[in-house]
Amino acid sequence: MSHDGLRSQLDRYLALKTSLSQERRRLERSLRAFVDYQNTHSMDGEISNQLVLDWVCSTQCGPAGQRLRLSRVRGFLHYVRVSLPNTQVPDFNLIAGPTRPNPYIYSQKEIAALIYAAELLSPRGSLRPHTHATFIGLLAGSGLRMGEAIRLKNTDVSLDQTPAVIMVRESKFKKSRLVPLHPTVGEKLNAYRKRRGRSESFFMDDCGRPLHPSLVREAFVTIRKRANITTTADGRHPTLHALRHTFAVNRLVGWYQEGRDINRWLPHLSVYLGHAKPEYTYWYLTATPELLHQASDVFQRYAGGGQS
Repeated sequence: MSHDGLRSQLDRYLALKTSLSQERRRLERSLRAFVDYQNTHSMDGEISNQLVLDWVCSTQCGPAGQRLRLSRVRGFLHYVRVSLPNTQVPDFNLIAGPTRPNPYIYSQKEIAALIYAAELLSPRGSLRPHTHATFIGLLAGSGLRMGEAIRLKNTDVSLDQTPAVIMVRESKFKKSRLVPLHPTVGEKLNAYRKRRGRSESFFMDDCGRPLHPSLVREAFVTIRKRANITTTADGRHPTLHALRHTFAVNRLVGWYQEGRDINRWLPHLSVYLGHAKPEYTYWYLTATPELLHQASDVFQRYAGGGQS
């Protein structure tokens, strides 16, 4: 296929994707890079599996980035193949997927130590220690992503109802969702709101500006060190995002203890966490000893003919 012909195909494909409300800018950037690569590296205009894989691996991005590039171009090539049957579409599994590192799962004692260490941040008497203590408490008690908590507006946090509710607007996958909060989390947020005064953003620094992610991460390094929580021998890192993993695991343990049907309730956890599919929630579920113990009890009851 000629370069102009492929560009014409791309323009029509992107117009179709735009009508389906997909993320056009990133998609367009990747696919226009592929079309330019094809123009430079394919003398006969053919699109072969080798050409596609060479383009996918032509950047310094890791396995996750390469699989994303392959996924994007595969969709385009399937579209091209309708009019050009000789177009090759590489199998998605030709690119190895990223290896999932084992996440750090905080104990309740460690979460309490993090919040206490945050309350000791300097300058004493300022808003800063209260901001970071409340921020960590919210992540631990709700499973929110760090970015979702940072972007919260004051109007997104409804604390005068039971239960208190947070509106997370257009987060990952462009999804918005309501997040009900445990009463203790709502109480802490209400205390912080009264202390910090009026502001459009819910979380703010001492100058009244919205929190910046780099400042949050920098403060957390200090907090974690003061709480004496370090990377484990097997390489699990105690990050802010690990609080989301911890929340997911603890929620499952709680449901096991309550005797709930996990298969029926897992989709609810997916919605609560803002996942597009229940499969994405499995990424967060780590086999902790407590979780394995609860699952083992359920299996033993099932094997013995009891109710699970």
